[in-house]
Parts: sequence; C-alpha cells; structure tokens
Amino acid sequence: MNIAALAELLGEINGPVIIIGNAGEVNSGHFDNLTALADLRDAHPGGAWLHVDGAFGLFAGTSPRFAHLSLGIERADSVASDAHKWLNVPYDSGFAFVRDAAILQEAFLASGEYRGGPVCLDRKSALISGALPVVVR
Repeated sequence: MNIAALAELLGEINGPVIIIGNAGEVNSGHFDNLTALADLRDAHPGGAWLHVDGAFGLFAGTSPRFAHLSLGIERADSVASDAHKWLNVPYDSGFAFVRDAAILQEAFLASGEYRGGPVCLDRKSALISGALPVVVR
C-alpha cells in the first residue's frame, strides 16, 4: 500500500473514514504497514476506524521469525480472521476482535424503517436466532 498516496487521499476527506489494512493478503501474502495505517487513523481529523483483515496473517505474530510483519495490529479498532486457514477447524469458523464493544453494539442496534426495528443482541435472542452473542470482557 502506498501510505503517502493514502495520506493525500485522506487529506481530501472531511468526514469519518474506514481504513482497511491487510495482514497476509490472500493472493500475495503481503502485509500492509499497520503502524503507518494506525498513525493515519490517529491523525485523521474527521474520525477514522482501522480494520485489519488478518485472514491469512494474523497468526504470523506467534512466530518469532514473522512477528515483525504484524507490528501495529494491536492498534487496530477491529481485526477479523478465519480460523480454518491455520487452526484446522471447520470452514465457517471466522471471528473478529473489536476494541470497543459498545461501538459494535451501537452499530447493530441501529434501526430504520427498512429494518423493522433494532437488532437485539441479548443472549436469549441470540440463541433463539442462532447467532452468537457479543462477548464483552
């Protein structure tokens, strides 16, 4: 990723943005400079969210040989990964880490006429619907 070009583009946007970085891109294995992306997020005056797609590379941080590739991932607002790629579990075992669960809950409680009311995240409703509840620690 061209960090300078992204910084220039972000300078033209007044409102909030989402910055998405890769930790192990699916075709090339490329890792974005996550520290630089977090710095851009912090500097954006309109507010920004940094999401990292760690489907292939999240677990590089567990290896002393490759840990440097994921430096800065701890500064992300959210990180998603697919456990089936490295942990030998069923194919549909994706997961996400979100720094601030309240923001996630606020987003999923949003309502609109087209939705028919807010989405309920309480444990009973999640179990009835088959969805997993949000884990807050």
